Amino acid sequence: MMNPTVFGMTGNRLLAGGEAGAEAILPLAGFYDYLTELLDRKIDKMTGSNTIVENHFYVDGDEVSARTYQRVKQELAEDYKSRR
Repeated sequence: MMNPTVFGMTGNRLLAGGEAGAEAILPLAGFYDYLTELLDRKIDKMTGSNTIVENHFYVDGDEVSARTYQRVKQELAEDYKSRR
């Protein structure tokens, strides 16, 4: 329903809907049964499947060498000073 719509009566009361925008009228029991079956099928398809995630790291050898060299040089200098 896109507009306020009377769709039935119960006793002397009107059944209406559509006051706040688009609405649908359907039997909830059947809808929830359908929704449960749909979700069960989707979950069954997901069960037992594997997801593979790959990460690629690119290492710049010059950068590693420069940083390693500075640390080793510093440790050698400290070691040399402590032996004096």
